[in-house]
Amino acid sequence: NIEERAEFNIPIDRLDRICDNPSHLKTINHFLRKFDTNINALQIDHVEPELAKKLDDITEFIQQLKRENKSHEEITDFVNSKFGENAIANLLASLPSLNLFGRPSNDDINSQVYSIRASFKDTDTNKDYDIQFSDLSIGTRKLISFLMNLLCAPSGTIILVDEIEHGFHKRLLLDFMKTLFEIATLNGLQFIFTTHEEDLMDLNEISSEGKIIL
Repeated sequence: NIEERAEFNIPIDRLDRICDNPSHLKTINHFLRKFDTNINALQIDHVEPELAKKLDDITEFIQQLKRENKSHEEITDFVNSKFGENAIANLLASLPSLNLFGRPSNDDINSQVYSIRASFKDTDTNKDYDIQFSDLSIGTRKLISFLMNLLCAPSGTIILVDEIEHGFHKRLLLDFMKTLFEIATLNGLQFIFTTHEEDLMDLNEISSEGKIIL
C-alpha cells in the first residue's frame, strides 16, 4: 500500500554525514551484523527529489479520494487519469523503498532525499532480499538510529535516552549497551539514560557514582 510508508525521526543532516563518510556506514554495518547475523548491509540510497515529490502528490490525492469514500477501482482510475497509466506501479519500480527521509519543498526541489533499506540473507534459499526500514524490528531500527546519532555527534556531546531497554531482547541488551559505550568512548561522548532493567546497573562501564536508583 503506497500510503503505508512510515515516517521516522532521523534528521536529514545525519544521513548527509553518513553518506559523505563511507567509514560511518561501514561501522554501522559492522555492529548490525553483531546483533543480526542475517543482515548483509544497511543501504542508504539517494532518491531523485522529483520522485519523492510525486510520491507525496499521489499519496495526498489517494487520501483525498478515500475521504470522499471512493472505491478501490475508482481510486485507481482517478490516479491513472491524473498521473498517467500505471502511475503507482511505475513509481514503485523507480524507488528503492517507500521509506523516504527528507522531503523537497516547493521552494527547494533540489533538497536531498534518502531511502533506507536492509539487505538480508535467506538461510534456507541462500538468496539475498531487501527489507524496508519500516519493516525492520523496533530494536534494529533503534540500533540504526542510535549508531547514526553517535557517529555524527561532535566530541563532548551529552546524549539523553529514556528507557533505553525498550525494543531490545534482554539477551542482546547488554551487548547493545557495551557497543554504545565503545563508540561513546572513542568519540568522546557521554550518556545519561533511564532504565527499568536492573542488570544494566551491573555493567563495568558504569561507575558507582554514575548510578542513581529511585
